[in-house]
Amino acid sequence: MKALRQLFILVIMLLGFLPSMAFGQANLSPVSSEERELILQEMQSFAEILLYYSRLSLDKPADLRACAYEMLRMKPNEKSCRDKHSAWYSKEEAQMLETEMEGKFGGVGLEVSEQDGKVVVILPIDGAPAYRAGLKSGDVITKVDGYPVVNIMDAVKRMRGNPGTETKITVDRRGKEVTVNVVREVITAHAVSAKTINSSFGAIGYIKVKTFSEVLPDELRKEMSAIRAKGIMKVVLDFRNNPGGILWNALEILYDFARSGDILMVMRERDRSTVFDTAHVKKELNLNRESGMFRDMRVVILVNKGSASASEIFAGAMKDWGFPVVGANTFGKGVGQTMIPLSNGSRLRLTTFEFLVGNSKTKINDIGVIPTHEVVDPKPSSSEALREDKQLEKAVEILSK
Repeated sequence: MKALRQLFILVIMLLGFLPSMAFGQANLSPVSSEERELILQEMQSFAEILLYYSRLSLDKPADLRACAYEMLRMKPNEKSCRDKHSAWYSKEEAQMLETEMEGKFGGVGLEVSEQDGKVVVILPIDGAPAYRAGLKSGDVITKVDGYPVVNIMDAVKRMRGNPGTETKITVDRRGKEVTVNVVREVITAHAVSAKTINSSFGAIGYIKVKTFSEVLPDELRKEMSAIRAKGIMKVVLDFRNNPGGILWNALEILYDFARSGDILMVMRERDRSTVFDTAHVKKELNLNRESGMFRDMRVVILVNKGSASASEIFAGAMKDWGFPVVGANTFGKGVGQTMIPLSNGSRLRLTTFEFLVGNSKTKINDIGVIPTHEVVDPKPSSSEALREDKQLEKAVEILSK
């Protein structure tokens, strides 16, 4: 606290002297009013970040002054303060993240990821502008509107825009440069996609859970109900390569598989722990239905190294309740972050809690969810045909017994 008080004293001093000070250099002219306002605004945000680290972070910094120095030097590897999951987002980046979680935005309809420093197309959304323009899975985005792509955030920012406007996307397709013109539309990013697998032992439902956006609980409940309405009582829920998202959405979908009184998660904060059992979740989410609406269905969960955070809450709790989990060990991100707005419009994503899952209160952080049936990740095919998927085959085998 002493270091924090000193920081605020410094801010107050600068508020009084900044108009005429020369930062210790006699040959520097006084700053303009615009520069003064910008400097003070950013200093205030810096002080806010330190304050939140001091008061709210899961692990209290041992040395707040060292924490400040680390930020000033931009050397997070010193580990005096910032954990690997906390981050700062500019005002523009924060707005993009919020739009992503809402599930609707003006764009071209591409699912992308950053792989080895490259922005790679995972999947064009079926029927979206990018799909109609001919962009394909595996394309590497190199330019948007002629500007070289710096990183995934830069690419996404440039591809989004007002519906009806045009953007030019250049990709590397197996060594060949391809450029397409795409007209942006309002994109509805669905959280799930579903199909029926016809096995020799009968029909099995399959639902791919792509993201924990705001639309997930309603969409998953709709697809599960539709599968059951067809008389199908066996379902594969695929959380592979799902990096997580909104915590409450994970708890709401878990609620529909839980027995009354089951513990979904324990949230461990710095000074307290909160048990999220079915009664607590029902109250906090103001749900008007009882838990376990899909408890009568046989379910297998698919996970891999790309399954993280909220995906691990779901898979870990389901495993604890006796549901089979198939695939590879998950990422091991057993901590959660709070998005905190700062005075300059930016956001601090700060690690504020650790979660323990299921009735057994199992630790996930740096361990992951260990599948009940370990199957190595399927390798992508060299062609565009469906790849051989041993993990899915194992899930179908389990449900066929």
